[in-house]
This record gives sequence, C-alpha cells and structure tokens, in this order.
Amino acid sequence: MVITYGIIDEHRQNRARWLADKEIHMVKARGIGRWDDAEHRAARAFMREHSAELPADFWFGAWSGRELIGVVHSAPPVGNGSELISRVSPDARLPRAFTPKGLVNYFMGNVLLEEIAVDPEYRGQGIGKRFFEAALREAQDRSVRNFCAAATSEGAAEFLRSMGMDIQPAGEPLHPSHADGLKTSMRPEWAHVRWATMTL
Repeated sequence: MVITYGIIDEHRQNRARWLADKEIHMVKARGIGRWDDAEHRAARAFMREHSAELPADFWFGAWSGRELIGVVHSAPPVGNGSELISRVSPDARLPRAFTPKGLVNYFMGNVLLEEIAVDPEYRGQGIGKRFFEAALREAQDRSVRNFCAAATSEGAAEFLRSMGMDIQPAGEPLHPSHADGLKTSMRPEWAHVRWATMTL
C-alpha cells in the first residue's frame, strides 16, 4: 500500500487527536500539549487585543489508503504563554516577554512540537522523519525563531537529537536562549522531561 502525506483538515483532527492520545510513539510528556480550548481562546483574545492573530496549529498526517496511520502536531506555545496573560503589564520591568509586545512576539516566534505519533505497523519507514521535516519547514516558513519539543524517553530524545535538536538534561527548564525571556515551568511530575531545542 502506498503511503500518502498531507495537511489534516479540521474534520479529521479528532481522529488525529485520538491517535496522538494513544501515545503510540509520542515525542511529548503526559499532561504537556493537551488541547485546552480555554487556553487557546485566551491566547487568541490576547493577540486580537494587540492587533495580531495567533498562528494556527499545524496538523500533518500520513495515510495508508484511507486509514490515518500517523500524525504530527505543532503549535504556538499557548500553554506556557496563557499563564502569563494575566500578568502582562505595559511598563513591566521583568523579562521583556512580560510586556504585551513581548508576549505577542513570544506567540509569533516560537513553535512547540506537540507530538509525533506513528502506528506501530508502519514504523521504520521514515515517517517520523518526514513528519519532523514537515513541522520544521512550516515553522521556517513563518520565520519562527525557536523550535522546541518535550521528550519523555531516551528513544524520543535520541530521535530529536538525530533530527538536529539540542537536548537538555531531564528536569531542567527550557534554556532562556530558547524561551524569549519566559521561564519554563517544570512541575514535579515532569521531572523526566528533557527539552529539545533548535534555533532557526
């Protein structure tokens, strides 16, 4: 069967989310990158208040015939950024990301690789690499500065390293050079997470 690739439209995203949530081959942490409509609504509203649009999430899939066999999903860092919206101040003396302009730039200039999932029957065929390259190309097309991911296993970290990303030790927050002045929160249950980063 020939494998085909393409953008996943809104009608097929529920299937893509189900596949990703199965954590077949996740490059993510449990509890990181979950779809929270309230966070997205808050981030979209914040951006519109400041004459900007929140970039759309990127969904790209692989099909064998009509069956979706893999998915990659990347997005602006809505989870981290939405926590800061209530603390943004025009005259902030904290890191620049806490000003309205700084937070707008953070949403526009950073991408988080939320997950890559490939059905076990189709692994070893370069699908994960193709997914990574598609998400990276989409970020580059938008002139994003930082491309990040959260790896929860040595296998995920090795995959990201093989794709050219820098891997940090487990439990360390995202390095400031890749965080645009934002401090990455690390909950105790994320102690095994290893941040992977790439400056574009």
